Amino acid sequence: MELARVTAKGQATIPKRIREAAHIREGDLLAFDLAITGSSLSVLNRPSTSSYQHCKKLCQNGIHLRTMRLGVIFKAFDVVAVPFPFTDREAARRRPALVISNELFNKQHDQLVLAMITTTTNNIWPGDVSLTNLQEAGLKVACHFRIKLFTLDQNLILKTIGHLSPQDVKSTQAVLANYIDVIDSAPMK
Repeated sequence: MELARVTAKGQATIPKRIREAAHIREGDLLAFDLAITGSSLSVLNRPSTSSYQHCKKLCQNGIHLRTMRLGVIFKAFDVVAVPFPFTDREAARRRPALVISNELFNKQHDQLVLAMITTTTNNIWPGDVSLTNLQEAGLKVACHFRIKLFTLDQNLILKTIGHLSPQDVKSTQAVLANYIDVIDSAPMK
């Protein structure tokens, strides 16, 4: 455990070992949260103006903000909770999304490529995949994978809620292969 003394102005120096381990640099945004169960500190590395404004709104609206934990690498077919909508609206709700970018991409970027998971039953799209193992995916009600893709800062992922079952991964991969042309080449190193 590292200690830091708070000055009369309410400032403290984060110990060097902690800054290095958390990859905290000048200009990074630190989010503080005080809850009944204790307090937490999250690091939003290199926030863009839009992600800062979005996080500011999330905090103002009383939604508990969690950011990517140190060492967490999201994997393809993880089911995550994200704030939605991503616009400048005042209110945001948590929605599930499916990580479709692979671990290499996720390690090298501050973004994830995600696909929509929806509960809608009255507006089915061609290519929607009904998810069969809801418990493994961390979902509570019947849902569909939808090929509605978007990117999102990893720092805005609220939490990982599950992972698709092997059967659902296969079905989802088949739809992705059917609708998205990818050049078949050796992976980059």
